[in-house]
Amino acid sequence: MPASTHFHSKYRAWGLCEWAHVRGPGFLLLVRTYLHRYILAGTKVVTTAPTTYLGLPRREGRVWCSLSILNVLGPSYSTLLRSCTKRSVLKSILVSRRTHNTSSHMLPISREVVDSLLDRNASWSKDFITHQPDLACALREGQHPKVFWIGCSDSRVPESVVCNARPGELFVLRNVANQFHLHDDSAVSALTFAVQALGVEHVIVVGHTSCGGVAAAVKQALKEQEDDYEPPPSSALARHLSSLTELARYFRVRVRERNIMSGKSMQERLVPLLTEASVRRQIQNIVEHPVIQDNWKQRVSPLNGKVNPRVTIHGWIHNLHDNRLFDLNVSVSPPPLNEEKKQSTN
Repeated sequence: MPASTHFHSKYRAWGLCEWAHVRGPGFLLLVRTYLHRYILAGTKVVTTAPTTYLGLPRREGRVWCSLSILNVLGPSYSTLLRSCTKRSVLKSILVSRRTHNTSSHMLPISREVVDSLLDRNASWSKDFITHQPDLACALREGQHPKVFWIGCSDSRVPESVVCNARPGELFVLRNVANQFHLHDDSAVSALTFAVQALGVEHVIVVGHTSCGGVAAAVKQALKEQEDDYEPPPSSALARHLSSLTELARYFRVRVRERNIMSGKSMQERLVPLLTEASVRRQIQNIVEHPVIQDNWKQRVSPLNGKVNPRVTIHGWIHNLHDNRLFDLNVSVSPPPLNEEKKQSTN
């Protein structure tokens, strides 16, 4: 065990934090149990530190150690930290840590944003359990969503909010520009679990206006026409958007051939066209996947051992101007089962 993890009296709290961090989350319960009786005196535990503690003046070192303890014990102790730590002390720690390299542990620069999220969650959780106790209890037992939602990662289009959906109603996959690639293990595994384990009845691909991913693909397609164009370096984002960029190239040619500029720039013209076309393309990719084909043939699911409901795939657009969802009317329903197949499943 490293020297920093020995439980010497004046490094007891810090040593436990270091040890739990090294050993992994499985030891958090032990740390909580051991430190619970010390937490109310968290700053006192390290007052026996020497003139400098962790490379900081003793006072800042005490608070820094308290921060480490609270990080291990969890966000529920953040109120204690606020009550026992002065803003001036925290400010001095920030200044000291920026110029000190004696520890590999970085002090959070600002926690206002994340603390706000935790506080709002605590308020929501209390209201949810109070006003919807039956749903809260049911969700502890499992999930039974009817819809698999494939949307964009954009922060402006949270599916549960825009649909006013309750927890447990939507099974969700979100990525940049709501893409579904047949070679993307993340997307395929989400589809597989939704259809074969959860037995969803609908898959909805949802694009949105002013999509940054779509705009990036269009911009890339237009740049390629310039005389001084140089291919950008390969990146995960470029690979993720490669099929969307290819679709943008196709529409770029079509728009120029038909000379349908209508006074708008090419970028402004292509983005809405590509947004809708991309949704259609993702639906096509989903329909072609064996998970959907097996579902439509009413084959027994290898994940839940059942013949699950046959899935219908839909395409929607979220208009950010009025925050309304509209149906592109491109839904694909399962084909009719032939009589022989019907008899074999009865």
